[in-house]
Amino acid sequence: MMNVFKDRIKSITFNHVYYNYSYISSDKNFKDLSYWLQSLRKMEKSYTDLEFGELKFNLEDWYYKIGGKEITYHYHTDYLMTPGQAATELGISNCPFNMSVCFFVYIP
Repeated sequence: MMNVFKDRIKSITFNHVYYNYSYISSDKNFKDLSYWLQSLRKMEKSYTDLEFGELKFNLEDWYYKIGGKEITYHYHTDYLMTPGQAATELGISNCPFNMSVCFFVYIP
């Protein structure tokens, strides 16, 4: 995944895996992993943010199913947006955007 999205992701860290052996050895795991790998293989050189998001979501879903507890993505800073840029892209002002982010994201 990092090879395909090297313009977005610097690295991915997988921590704290408590293996779910019954899922790992299941047909469901084989199907889920095969689907994810086929999706990644079908990607063209140009891909959309939606395709990136779907692959990222499916990787996370699979990782948590096998017993993973923590996954961290390290992005290139030029790929990330500031809150002001995100608000502009969404067509809203900074205040509603910041309130929404603070509502859904716990910031210690």
